[in-house]
Amino acid sequence: MNKKSMLIKNAKILTPDVEHKNYFLITLDDKIFKLGRMEEFEEDDSFERVIDLENNYYICPGFIDIHTHGALGIDVTTQPERLSEISAYKSRNGVTMYLPTLMSVLNSLDEHTDQLQKLSKAIEKDKSYAKPLGINLETPYLSPECGMQQGKFNFPPTAKNNRALIEAAKGYLKIITIAPEIDGGIEAINFFNRQGIITGLGHSLSEIDLIEEAIDNGANLATHLYNGTYQKPARELGVIPASLNEYLAVRDDVWAEAISDYNGAHINPTIMKLLVKAKGFDKLIIITDNLFCTGLEDEKIKLADGRMLYKDYDVYRLENGHLGGSGYKLNHAVRNLRKNTGVQLIDGIKTITKNPAELLKIDHKVGSVRTGLNADLTVIDDDLEVYLTMVDGKICFEGLKT
Repeated sequence: MNKKSMLIKNAKILTPDVEHKNYFLITLDDKIFKLGRMEEFEEDDSFERVIDLENNYYICPGFIDIHTHGALGIDVTTQPERLSEISAYKSRNGVTMYLPTLMSVLNSLDEHTDQLQKLSKAIEKDKSYAKPLGINLETPYLSPECGMQQGKFNFPPTAKNNRALIEAAKGYLKIITIAPEIDGGIEAINFFNRQGIITGLGHSLSEIDLIEEAIDNGANLATHLYNGTYQKPARELGVIPASLNEYLAVRDDVWAEAISDYNGAHINPTIMKLLVKAKGFDKLIIITDNLFCTGLEDEKIKLADGRMLYKDYDVYRLENGHLGGSGYKLNHAVRNLRKNTGVQLIDGIKTITKNPAELLKIDHKVGSVRTGLNADLTVIDDDLEVYLTMVDGKICFEGLKT
C-alpha cells in the first residue's frame, strides 16, 4: 500500500444511510480508497498511519454547515480576511465544509460588493482546515420587519444590483435569501435560480400564494424555518390559520434549514418534532447560524450598531429578549435534535452531511462514506463529541489518544 495511505480500523461507520460495525476504512491521498468488514481485512504494515478506534467511535462523513456568520469574535461580513481562524475553529467541531454567511450590516451596494470580493479572495486562499465552499448571502433582500437583521441596510433587487452581487462573488455565491414580497423579489428569485444559485425564502411576511409563486420561480430552500418568518394570527374562532412556515414544512420539493439549540429557544421541541415528521430526514438541514461571538466566554456582547446581546446558554438574545442567533457547535446541534425529538443518531447525522451535500449538488464528492469520495471524515463518540476531523485525507484536528 502507498505510504500516503491511512488505515482506520475497528470502527463503527455511519455512511449515513447505513450503520456498519467492526469495519475498517483506508484513505489514499485525498480519497476514500476502501472500506469493509474487519474479518475481510488483510494485514499490511505499509500504511503511513494506523488508527485503532476499538469499536468505540463512529466514522461519519465530514459535517457541512451551510449557514454561519462567524466565531471567536470574528464576523465574516466585516472581517473576511480572518476567515482561516473560523475554518480552524469549525474543524475542531467536526466541520469539513461550510458557507460563510453575510448578514445585513452593510450600508450600500458598494459595501456589499467590496466585502464579497474580499471574502472570495479569502476563500481562494483558505486551504488548511475546514473548507469554505462558497458564500451564503443573507442580505440585502429581506423584509425589515422579520428577524434581528435591520431593514435600513436593505436595498431593492434591481437587475443591476443582482448582477453586481454575482460578479463581486466571483462564482462563489451559492445561496441567497430573498423575501418574495419585496419589490422585485419574485423576479430576483427567478434571476438567481437561472444563474444556478440556490434561493432561500426567509425574513418574510409573505402569504402562501406568494410563497407558491416564489417556488414556481425556483426557490427551493426555507431559511432557518420558524425564525424570521411570519406566523399568522387566528382570524376565526377555533381556526388555526396556515402560514408560510407550515406551507414550507409540507412542501416536499423545498429543503428546510433548522436551528437546533439546547432548550428549543429557536424552535420549540414539539414544533421540531412536527417539522421532522413533515420533512422526514431527506429534506431537513441542521445549521448553526452562529454569530461572531460563538466560542467566546463573554456573557454580554456589544454589536457594531450599539445593540447589546446577552448569552442564554447556547443562544444570544437582544435586550428585549428577542433571539439574535446561536452560539452552539454543529455537532452539539445534532445532539440537541436527538434530545428534543428522540431521533436516531444515524438520522441526525444525515441532516449535517448527506442533505447539505445534496442541496449544494456536491454529493458526488462529499456527504457520504463511500469508496471514491473525498476523504472528508469526522470521528465522533455516542454523545457526538468530536475526536478527529479529516479534510482531503489530511487530519486537521485530533483528540484521540492512539
